[in-house]
Amino acid sequence: MIAEAALQRSKDLYQVNKALISTGRMAEVEIFQTEAEVANREVALEEAENQIDTSRLALLSLLALEPRTPVVAVGAKDIRLRGIDLAQALTIALANQPDYLIAQLQSERAKINLDYAKNQQLWDLSLVAGKTQSRGSSGGFGSVNTTQTSAQKNDTSYAGIQLTIPLGDRSIEQATVRASVDLKSQTLKVHETRQVVEQRIRDAVRNVQTRWRQLELSNKARELSVLKLNAEKEKLQVGRSSNFQILSFENDLRNAENARVNAEIAYLNALTDLDERMGKTLEVWSIPIAEPELANYEY
Repeated sequence: MIAEAALQRSKDLYQVNKALISTGRMAEVEIFQTEAEVANREVALEEAENQIDTSRLALLSLLALEPRTPVVAVGAKDIRLRGIDLAQALTIALANQPDYLIAQLQSERAKINLDYAKNQQLWDLSLVAGKTQSRGSSGGFGSVNTTQTSAQKNDTSYAGIQLTIPLGDRSIEQATVRASVDLKSQTLKVHETRQVVEQRIRDAVRNVQTRWRQLELSNKARELSVLKLNAEKEKLQVGRSSNFQILSFENDLRNAENARVNAEIAYLNALTDLDERMGKTLEVWSIPIAEPELANYEY
């Protein structure tokens, strides 16, 4: 933790000041500044620990876990630049992004509707055939029993060719026009969605590369701050520096360490954002998708 390291360095400086005072190489009043810095670093450490605990409780609440569940924040190790090919990232995004896939499905549906509407304008030559049955009854005149009847069954069969010509039916032509307009609209939507996906991927890839360069620069700045502080401490040992200069360089080191941590977080967030835009978040984190069990219906 940065706050712990800063406190330890302040304590080390305090011990160095005491040694210099005991040897008469530093005035006693100069140690007061170091003591004040130690106190400030202790306050900063308490505040950092409080922020960690607050963040831990917020995380447990988000995960719906017991507040007493032990959760330890661990920094990322061995952060490396992920090789990202823009064309490959765009291909993966187009294959996974729901908005683009939905737009493609709607375009295919519009194309089918247009084909159907055009088909309705064609002449229809059909072979028709059928058979009808009818029943009748007849009574026997002059018969003794007039209630007796005889059923007559008449069967009629037919076959032929039926030609349907859609002449003067404006509803069919209107349906074709609407389907054509809908297809053009859906095709335009596919192109617009593709452009949006491509823009988001380009922006995410550029952001990852930029964040990585910032991380490299922050690491270099932190290393230089350490060298500068160590060199100034050596000068203090021979009486060529002061507590004020040491504490100033110590503050520069803390700022450099905070900048490095922020750069690491920004780079990891950029990678997470790229995975989300490519639709690979679950794959990267190895999270399986539970398929719902379909009930077996008996008809």
